[in-house]
Amino acid sequence: MRIGAPKEGFLGEARVAMTPESALQLQKLGHACVIEAGAGEKAGFSDAAYTAAGVSIVPDASALYAATAQRFPASRFSLINGRAPMDQDSALIPCASISCD
Repeated sequence: MRIGAPKEGFLGEARVAMTPESALQLQKLGHACVIEAGAGEKAGFSDAAYTAAGVSIVPDASALYAATAQRFPASRFSLINGRAPMDQDSALIPCASISCD
């Protein structure tokens, strides 16, 4: 499965849904990881740290959603985020991939 993490869009939010360490653990389980450029900065994780951990970096949320959806059917990818998607992000996410628990 390909797991993607966008940058948090909520004002004042510093968390990131995927750290370089969690990406390493996910990859050990056979998953591929992708993250939006700059997503970890406020939490203290550079893009270089993600790259060193084997994570693919994409330039923006649109590229993250498009790359994930085009390469894998809905059952083969997952988007993770600290909060529910913001309205502008929801429009980019394929309907079949949205699950809120």
